Amino acid sequence: MSTKVDKRIRMTPNAEETTPISRCEIIDSAELARRWNVPETWIREYTRCRTQNTIPHIRLGRYVRFAWGSPDLDHWLQQRRVNGDGRRRV
Repeated sequence: MSTKVDKRIRMTPNAEETTPISRCEIIDSAELARRWNVPETWIREYTRCRTQNTIPHIRLGRYVRFAWGSPDLDHWLQQRRVNGDGRRRV
């Protein structure tokens, strides 16, 4: 008798919550740029290895995709929020 295994994929090892990627909407850099109202080149720059704190993403060969609605992506964006005085919230 086989047992069904619930496989949960985490985009980063330190994520507080685990959400199966299959429950997230998978979007490309153009769509993420549209939703965040930034240039697509900015999105691409923050997925490159040389960037210190990259946007959580999924690499499928040369294709880069993002899990819209994932805790990792939300957390990454929340870390960039700033107070009225221009300092980042911690």
